[in-house]
Amino acid sequence: DRLPWAPRLELWYRARSTQGTLPPKYAGKSLPQIREMLGCGHSGRDAPIYRTEYVGGVETRVEETETRLRKTYVTPVGEVDELFRVDNEAKRKGYSTTDGKAEYIVKDDPKTFEVVRYLFENTRFVPLYDEYNQYQKEMGETGEAVPQGGYDPFWRLMEEFVGLSYVYFIHNDHPREMDMLCDVLGERQNDLHRLLVDSPARVFVHGSH
Repeated sequence: DRLPWAPRLELWYRARSTQGTLPPKYAGKSLPQIREMLGCGHSGRDAPIYRTEYVGGVETRVEETETRLRKTYVTPVGEVDELFRVDNEAKRKGYSTTDGKAEYIVKDDPKTFEVVRYLFENTRFVPLYDEYNQYQKEMGETGEAVPQGGYDPFWRLMEEFVGLSYVYFIHNDHPREMDMLCDVLGERQNDLHRLLVDSPARVFVHGSH
């Protein structure tokens, strides 16, 4: 009989709790209790439905400094890495701990494409259906648990693996290799969609919104 209101209170709650600046009437309250006090719904956007793992001898190595976090993927055909900027001020305030990528795993070097291809081919999605059902149970009637279904292959290349600033340059210089990576990511996306279709979820998000 009216439009639902389901704000992303988890971002506000985490930051305010970390900083100790929750308004007095919400002090000591859990996030579900505050939602009930406000009469708002739960967006359900963080519902767990799967986890990602690597097979085929792929290993990951993480090195973190005060301002940078480097993640290296070690495969039987070589290594690739990505570099994240660490925002310690945001971390202290309860916001995101990283502030974007300084380097991506796909670089303007033909040798990296086969390594990245191997990484993609050996990525697997493991169902977390029990965790999803528990998440929905805890939500009750305050909302619908809506798991994320991932992005289309080219967007993932732009956002996660190449970078918005360089994706078209690299695609122009290495069209066959980039199309190959898109094809492999498309196969993995099909795997994920099958997992979601077989899941107890009634709806899932494909893309961002």
